[in-house]
Amino acid sequence: MTMKPFNEDEMTPVRVQPGFPGAPDRTLWDAPCTPRENLLASLADKQSAYLVNVLDMQSMNPAFLADNRARATVMDGGDPFVPNPEGEQDVFGVTWIYDPTINGSMVKPGKPILDDIEDWEEVISFPDPDEWDWAGQAEASREYLSDPLLARKSTIFTGFFERLISFMDFENAAIAMVDDDSQEDVNALFARLADLYVSYVEHFKEYFDIDVLEIHDDWGSQMAPLLSADTIREMILPHLKRVIDRAHSLGVAVELHSCGRIESLVPLMVEAGVDMWMGQDINDKKSVVDAWGDKIMVEVEVPELGEDATDEEVWAAAQAFADDFVIPGKPVALSIYSAARSNRPLLTEALYQISRKKLCGEE
Repeated sequence: MTMKPFNEDEMTPVRVQPGFPGAPDRTLWDAPCTPRENLLASLADKQSAYLVNVLDMQSMNPAFLADNRARATVMDGGDPFVPNPEGEQDVFGVTWIYDPTINGSMVKPGKPILDDIEDWEEVISFPDPDEWDWAGQAEASREYLSDPLLARKSTIFTGFFERLISFMDFENAAIAMVDDDSQEDVNALFARLADLYVSYVEHFKEYFDIDVLEIHDDWGSQMAPLLSADTIREMILPHLKRVIDRAHSLGVAVELHSCGRIESLVPLMVEAGVDMWMGQDINDKKSVVDAWGDKIMVEVEVPELGEDATDEEVWAAAQAFADDFVIPGKPVALSIYSAARSNRPLLTEALYQISRKKLCGEE
């Protein structure tokens, strides 16, 4: 990417993206490259023209994929999805119930479909993605997918450890991950899941021409990882890496959504080939960026200043953020949590200007 000097003419609005409730709208400026181009260059070459934002990606999560209904994340340009208060079944028949207070879905408690991991082949029925109407959905979503400014992203709900939890509930799933008598069966199940997820990414690319694949797999609690690094390396990484390798072979970057205090597991993400990490702000992301920012794009948060912050406070906060996180060769992205915070639109404008100047060598 050729770094053009910042020009005040860039501050011409191209589009305004509606913000989350309670958060500001986001203005797209007349930048030297589109948000999509900037994101992809940041992932491929670790070069940014300006600060990346996860809102640079448009989600394509079709309604025909039952996991998207179960997790209340349908986004395909069709009618708005309204979650069933009684719950929705995912592709394996597990019922998830949407909770609007947390804006997310949880497995209906007390009814695990798998009691013993040794029985997974008899109990778990895998779907055949070839039976779904990918071509019809691509045609129905043609206009939705025609945006030239934004990258396209599809999501796999859910990954490996989370999927095992959805089958067995947490306690039994956690035991199965570390029990010598169960690990062979867990690995066999995960290998079959990887087959399915590889098929997903192949279809996502063929029919929706996605740029980014998001995989959800939470590995931590508020205090620490739920599993040891050795267990994750042995039980999850081979299967996750196979999906990532296939995505990369198709020119698709991979974003791992993994919650909890898991900054210590970032080296494992790098080992697996993860391109972007979406994690919570309970992690010390500054230290992660300093240590690993040239290997993985970390999604980071801005402070919540409120709508009453003065211009001086906003610019000072933007400069402090840039001092920590706008580092040539170590691109970061503003996280989805940043997009939901109450701030004046001036903050994103200031971050754009400051990051543009710093990344092209003017500051």
